[in-house]
This record gives sequence, C-alpha cells and structure tokens, in this order.
Amino acid sequence: LFKGLNFKMREQLLSFLEYIKEEKNFSDNTVVSYKHDIENFMDYINDIGINLKDCKPIYVEDYIKTLYANGRTNSTIARNVASIRCFFKYMFAKGLISKDSEINLKMPKAEKKIKRETLPPEIFDKILFQVPNSTSGRRDKAMLSLLSCTRISISELVSIDIDSFNKKTREIKLKSGIVILPYNAFAYLLDYLDNSRKLLLLDKSPVKTLFLNCNGSPLSRQGFWKTVKKYIKMAKIGDSVTLQNLKSLKL
Repeated sequence: LFKGLNFKMREQLLSFLEYIKEEKNFSDNTVVSYKHDIENFMDYINDIGINLKDCKPIYVEDYIKTLYANGRTNSTIARNVASIRCFFKYMFAKGLISKDSEINLKMPKAEKKIKRETLPPEIFDKILFQVPNSTSGRRDKAMLSLLSCTRISISELVSIDIDSFNKKTREIKLKSGIVILPYNAFAYLLDYLDNSRKLLLLDKSPVKTLFLNCNGSPLSRQGFWKTVKKYIKMAKIGDSVTLQNLKSLKL
C-alpha cells in the first residue's frame, strides 16, 4: 500500500482520502481514482526531491506535461488536475501548505502537449551494445530490457521489489498486474540476480529493492537516467532518446 511514499506522505494521503469519503461523500470509485492520481503525483515530486510544503504550481505543471508526454488522454489529465487541486485545497485548509502553493493550479493548454516520438528498434541495440559485461553493466542491461518489454515508468522500475519477481514462472508483479517476461529480458534479469546483485549489496543487511547502486542502496531514477545518457553518448545517437520515448524501444 502506497509503495514508494514515505511515512509522512502516506499519512497525509490517508487523511485526505478519509476526508473526501466521509465529509465530501465521494463515491468509492472516485476515492480510488483520487488515491491513484495523488499517489502518482507524490511519487513524482518525491523523485525530484520536492516535499509537499515546498511544492509550487510550476512542479504541478511539469507533472502534467509528463502525463501528456506519456500519451494520457485529456479526460485522464483533467481528472488528475482535479484530484491534485482538491488535495492542495485540503492541505491548505489544514494549514499544511502556504497559500502561494495552493493557488493557480491550472491545467496546461492543449497546445503544450508533448508528442512522444517512436524510435526505431535498432536504437535499443546500439544502446545495449555500449553496456559492459560488468557488475553494474548486468544491472543496466536488466533494467533496459525490463523497461522495453513492460513500458513501465522509470519511477516504478527503480522501486520494484525483489520479491515481485518469480524465477520459476518468469513472472514479475507490477502496478498494472503480473507480466510474463520474454526470454531475453528474463535472461538479462537472471544474469543480474545470479552474478551482480549480491556483489552490489556488499555487506549490508538485505535490501528489498531489486535494482541497487554501487553503494548497495536502491538505485534512483536520476542515477539510472544518468547512466543511460552515458550509453547514449557512447552510441553516438544524438539527442533523439528521452525519458519519454525510451520505453518505445523494442527489445
């Protein structure tokens, strides 16, 4: 429940959900939708290192742009804006944020929609060719292949729990449901687990997050993208690959 959110964020979200259910009399379906929208928004600002108290309208607008970039429909985006606006009004009423943070949360105009460019499949091969057969390289191959075959967000990718993966069935449990991995992605992930993860873990106590950095801690969204950009530069493919279209690459 509320995976990826810290205790304070979970507490704030639970309080808000109780408020819209008990005092605003929102339907169960609406409460579930609002929970999903706010949880994803909190996950986003958490990734960029911003807490709710310091969250300004510009960060909300940037988040809406990512929804456009990921191909969300206008109705879905409108619901997200309504959810976020309602949540901020609640937070302001409770004195948990300042007035400046609460006002002017407007949905960007339609012309700001970012078109997601589909990249040719050979781009993935060029990127993958740059990844070394090293401890961290096996991790990067597993992450790139998993991203390609599941189309999940980078935030979800770096937060996957090791217990979500079933070696016997090739299944991995994601927010959208259970996915059976294709054999090549399965092979990369298995290679990482068998030959790299224990080395990355060092002597630390068990960490449940699947993908680790060189310090044995969970790999961050920014850390993964920084590594991918290095491979893109090595592959000499210019600026065509972004976080938005990286998931369109075919394994």
